[in-house]
Amino acid sequence: MYLDESANIIADYIKDSRYKQAVLINGTWGAGKTYFVEEKLMEALNDYVVIRYSLYGVHSSEQILSDIQREMLIKLIGNKEFKIKNKSFHLPSKLLEMAPNITSILWKKIGFESDDLNELLSTIEFDKSKIIIIFDDLERVGIEINEVLGIINSFVECHKTKVIIIANEKEIGSSRISTSLPEKFSVAANETITLEDESNQVQKSNTQNSTSEKCHFTYDDLIRRTKKLFSNDIVYNSIKEKLIGLSVTIFADFNQIYNEIIEQNARCAKEFLMAHKEQVIEILHSTDCQNIRTFIFAIITFDNLYKKIISLKDTNTEPEYLDVLNEEIAQIMRSVIYTSVIYKSGKDINTNGSMFSSDYYMISIKGLKEYPFVNKYICFHEFNCNSAINSLDAYIRQIIEETKQKKEADNLSFYKLSSYEWIYLEDDDVIEYMNQLYEELQSNKYDIRYFKEIIILLMQLEYNFKEKKQSIAHKDEEYIHLMELYIRNHNLKENQEQYFETFFTDDNQSQMYDTYVSPLIAATQEMENKEYNDKKENVFALENWAENFYAMCKEHSDDFLRSHQFLSSFKIESIKNALHSANNHDIRTFSLAICSVYDFGNINEFYQSDKDSLSQIIEALNEIKNQPNTDCTKKTILKIYIEKLEQKLIDLS
Repeated sequence: MYLDESANIIADYIKDSRYKQAVLINGTWGAGKTYFVEEKLMEALNDYVVIRYSLYGVHSSEQILSDIQREMLIKLIGNKEFKIKNKSFHLPSKLLEMAPNITSILWKKIGFESDDLNELLSTIEFDKSKIIIIFDDLERVGIEINEVLGIINSFVECHKTKVIIIANEKEIGSSRISTSLPEKFSVAANETITLEDESNQVQKSNTQNSTSEKCHFTYDDLIRRTKKLFSNDIVYNSIKEKLIGLSVTIFADFNQIYNEIIEQNARCAKEFLMAHKEQVIEILHSTDCQNIRTFIFAIITFDNLYKKIISLKDTNTEPEYLDVLNEEIAQIMRSVIYTSVIYKSGKDINTNGSMFSSDYYMISIKGLKEYPFVNKYICFHEFNCNSAINSLDAYIRQIIEETKQKKEADNLSFYKLSSYEWIYLEDDDVIEYMNQLYEELQSNKYDIRYFKEIIILLMQLEYNFKEKKQSIAHKDEEYIHLMELYIRNHNLKENQEQYFETFFTDDNQSQMYDTYVSPLIAATQEMENKEYNDKKENVFALENWAENFYAMCKEHSDDFLRSHQFLSSFKIESIKNALHSANNHDIRTFSLAICSVYDFGNINEFYQSDKDSLSQIIEALNEIKNQPNTDCTKKTILKIYIEKLEQKLIDLS
């Protein structure tokens, strides 16, 4: 375990009096440097008085010295007994933390009047070799790096104090990159300075341009080049060799720290996360996550969601339900881990969409689902518990039903015979499955989508299984008859003939297929016509008859054109009855529907039979308009659309 080994290496270095230089603990932000120091290194250095000091935002060297001296003073006088002028004293460290000014009271009682912290420290007897100062966040200090390094070096060389520095070396200098930007941009814009990652591009650009023509960087180029040129501090790099004696790089080894992180941060989902360790680490590696803080954020987020979702187990105890629920929770866990990494990296997260999206993230982990409710919780800490639970419950039940249906479908004899699967069976098996296929057709196990393939199967057996066909209990026409009965006994969607379309290069096969399929096509057309005629007959009896009539006109305009019948194919009395109770919107919609069908020049060549029907409709509208109790607005609407329909009647003449 490399963290334990690293802690031992640093401890051995600190304890060896021959080593005089500081120790550097290097690592990217969030890689686990703090975790390493607190959980591993402090245990290995438990014999030392450790003063930990963050340089984050510190703006003066005086502040650093003052803070360090004060911390050292508190640590020393709160560390068991301390001696001043041959007298031993002891102050509880908790008292010092609660009342730091107690030190000045103590000095006065002892008879020491100075307020100089350095002078006060010099009066205390302590073993300097047992003091360790840990300087954290070196890359985030607010003063020049050479000034900070000078202070650290003074503790190392002058005071002979053991020093550990914690930093993200790649970012040292970046905290001050925004200072003097005009000057830095000026340097970055100098084309004679070529960076490694753009050497070929710049060389090519300079070759293409004449000596008088300059290559210009874009604003984004300037930003990139400025970061590249000034993010690393030159002073630090030059002093590092003198100041740093041991450098240890910490990286996030999730395999090693996983159990500890889960134990510390998971409450309800601890056991679940332990059981799915490999899946979690797979996502972390796939997303190249090296940030422990992001990992902890993801764990806490999932733990909170898990606490809500797991309530489904209280009301659903069926084994198949629990299996699907556990699998879905695992998918949610994967989504939480992945989305947390993406979110913490600063990328945009989709917070719109339905409860369960059909879209998948395009990453190396295949089948990773996107859950908008997970995204919303991560981005806004917003979670509609009832909606999420109800949607998840409905989704699980849908999955169970689909699985059941698929299992039943897989057991159908059709799948053992179709697509030439039957040639891999013994003859007796083919006969048995064909008899089962007939029984399944009797039980309506197949809908119209299967019928073409069943016909092709019958044709294959006719060509290649002829010697044994007499052993099959039923003839081909009996299978066809059952399929025809299904069509006649079920409500079909429109354009169902498309399921029978096929293409044969052999004329004999084509003729044979047409013979088999023609009864089914005829039944389909008959049922569609019946359904269409029923719809036409009943459309004006519906509550929203005008909208339904308009939709029918749009959908069947080609059918009207082919049959040369439109209004004449409807019962005029039904139309009149609907118009007498129609509101203004209904009259407008109805009239526009008629105009949409008659929306071409030579309608008289196609709809001669409609003249009488249209005349009766116009007459009915005029009758309504002339009634004394008709509203003014309705009269206006009627006047407008009667004129339009009268023009269509003229076009029909």
